[in-house]
Amino acid sequence: MKIVQGKVLPLSLIGVGLIILVLSIFFFPSDPGPEVLKPDGDGHAAVEIDGETSTPLPPISDVGPPLVIDGPRMRFAGQVIDVSTGLAVPGATVAFRDLSGSRPLGHSRTRAGGEFAVDIPECNAALITVRGLGFATGRWQWGPEMLPDAESSTDAHPEDLFLVISPESVIWVSVEAPDLEMPDRPLIDIRMLQARTPRELGSAVKLSPQPLVDSNLRIGGLLAGRHLISLRSGSRVLARREVEIGEGEEREVIFNLGPAIQVYGEVLRNGIPVEGGTVQTWCRETQADSSIPVAHDGRFETILPGPGNWRFIWASGEGNGEGTTVEMELVEDSEIVIELKTGSLEGLVVGPQGNPLSEMQGSLFGPDPSPSPPTRRGASPSMRSPLVVIAGYFSTNRRASSHHVRSLMSRVPPLNSSSSMEPADC
Repeated sequence: MKIVQGKVLPLSLIGVGLIILVLSIFFFPSDPGPEVLKPDGDGHAAVEIDGETSTPLPPISDVGPPLVIDGPRMRFAGQVIDVSTGLAVPGATVAFRDLSGSRPLGHSRTRAGGEFAVDIPECNAALITVRGLGFATGRWQWGPEMLPDAESSTDAHPEDLFLVISPESVIWVSVEAPDLEMPDRPLIDIRMLQARTPRELGSAVKLSPQPLVDSNLRIGGLLAGRHLISLRSGSRVLARREVEIGEGEEREVIFNLGPAIQVYGEVLRNGIPVEGGTVQTWCRETQADSSIPVAHDGRFETILPGPGNWRFIWASGEGNGEGTTVEMELVEDSEIVIELKTGSLEGLVVGPQGNPLSEMQGSLFGPDPSPSPPTRRGASPSMRSPLVVIAGYFSTNRRASSHHVRSLMSRVPPLNSSSSMEPADC
């Protein structure tokens, strides 16, 4: 009997130990280790836990390097929701930067329920950027003093943030240019012109130009709205196009370029070659443009990316507003001449009593002969030339054309007279 009791006691102790071990494993699982956000080979973020890497996340350009700052810290916490389903978004990256966007403050990754929490250096305002696979990137300004009805901003409590994102819109860009040689690899630049989403979904995040590989490129993570897509090669814009895209929609944009056109040109002022300046080219059909320096003998040359209605705008390098424009249809290699005709203008400035006014300054206004390409589709801009009035008289040499001078307005009151300057008929 004593032998049996002596064996039962150790076995009981062993059994109790096994039960405690099982319960400790069940209720107190081992720590899987900290999450480490690290970029993969394509510049995407992946989560590494104990050496195992999960599905890559969107690019983490907003995350930045770790920031270590001694001082008080504050906690940001909240939830990320899909606006189309109302469900939580797990695996999204929530990044914080200072209001200028130049300094990373910290980042977090949403859990299964879409929740996130992160401690960052104490601040009064911050930029919050949310990225997730298959979702449009959104950005909000946070601050206690932000107006709640301001665009893409929130004044919510830092530990009670509710961020809503939408399914991504995607644009596929391809280029067909069999006869066009591009010395530099073309880049695709996309810019949001007008968002079609509520302000609660955040504002668009500017994308860096992306290289075009194999003549095809997918650009995702976009908010719904109107976008401007530019095809660039070096400093030249080969083509532009505006595209309207809906939420979760995919669109294809094809740029057809070529054949290239070689242009040799000369700029003359009253039959004499000008010395320097620049010629800006602009195509009405493709919105392509470039800037070309003019040599001291007035000559320039360039290669255009394709036929069309081209405008050549010469502007003086002296910054005096002098310039002129030539527009023509080009389908093959061409030689062009941009000619500027100048003339003189004289006038008299009188006061209310009809007496000539002296020691005044003014400006001569007229249509600008060299507007920038985006302006040409809108109202005609004005050209201002400075004038100095002596003994009531002024004179200037300006470009002679069918455009008339509109008005002469005072800029500085008379130095020794109380009379006001009247517009003069020119």
